[in-house]
Amino acid sequence: MVGRQKATLKTISEALGISKTTVSLVLKGDGDRYRISKKTQNKIIEYADKLGFEPDFLAKALVTRKTSTIGLIFPDVHEAFMSEMINGIESVLYEAGYSIMLSTSGFNSEFELRNIRQLIHRKADGIIIAPYIPISDPSFSHGYLDEIKKAICPVVFVDRVPPEAQELNWIVQDDYSAAVRAVQLLHNRGCRRIGCLSFNLDISSINSRIRGYRDGLKAVGYKTEAERLILLEEQNAGSDDLYRKLKAVAGDTAPLDGLIVTTGGIADKVAFLKRKTDLGLNDLQLVKFGRDPEYFSSGMIQVIQPNTEMGKLAAQTILNRIADPDADVVQMEIESTIKEE
Repeated sequence: MVGRQKATLKTISEALGISKTTVSLVLKGDGDRYRISKKTQNKIIEYADKLGFEPDFLAKALVTRKTSTIGLIFPDVHEAFMSEMINGIESVLYEAGYSIMLSTSGFNSEFELRNIRQLIHRKADGIIIAPYIPISDPSFSHGYLDEIKKAICPVVFVDRVPPEAQELNWIVQDDYSAAVRAVQLLHNRGCRRIGCLSFNLDISSINSRIRGYRDGLKAVGYKTEAERLILLEEQNAGSDDLYRKLKAVAGDTAPLDGLIVTTGGIADKVAFLKRKTDLGLNDLQLVKFGRDPEYFSSGMIQVIQPNTEMGKLAAQTILNRIADPDADVVQMEIESTIKEE
């Protein structure tokens, strides 16, 4: 039966008595260009549909020099902001007929480099990456950037930008302005001893938030000595580094009454320790970079980042660069919103 035949250019050619070259041209959409009659084109297309013909992916990629695949590399996908960003990326790429190839670095620079090399080797049409940055390692550098710059496929950084990649395409949130506004909001709510808690990471997003915190203090009239920056040296979830730092804060003669936390995961843990331990931080007002889950309220002020929008813009930038490799470099900061409880 026709429906059970293996659909190939050869079977279609033999069944219809039409040359394989003609069949190939019609199924690639080049029938009009090569002046193949409408009658012949319709005959080929109808029979191919009846067989359920699909072009061989690898053969098509060799001819078109495109795989219709975009690679995504993230340190982790469990953080809410990353899944939101991926949703934005998917919504644009799928509409344009592209598939995504998602990989995670697991906060490991060697895995990240391997993933990038594999995507380049597999001829991904573009790469969107939220790069991994290690804790407190001034000697660390993104050695893969030379490979990315030499790669034919376009690359867009999202959420954070390595220092060595400032001239490449990137889409980030305006962390600096958000941090300034967060300090001003805490001040307006009566806080007079405002601190900032962060991982000790040399990363563009964290650096911008800390810089915004410092300038926010100046904007409300605080002197430099009023700054209280608390840096965590360990990323391990089981570490007691955070508890020890908070205990030291609580033991100060003039404890903090406001705290800006630069990442959502740490902020959630601070809120938990505040509720479940005897730290004595019940009056501490918290600001976190990130949003609460839809059906849960943490009681924290939230800096809601435009993650889905960043994903959409990153995907559109990739598509634009594929269509025009000489298009201008895109570097964009998107404003965050602040939600009070």
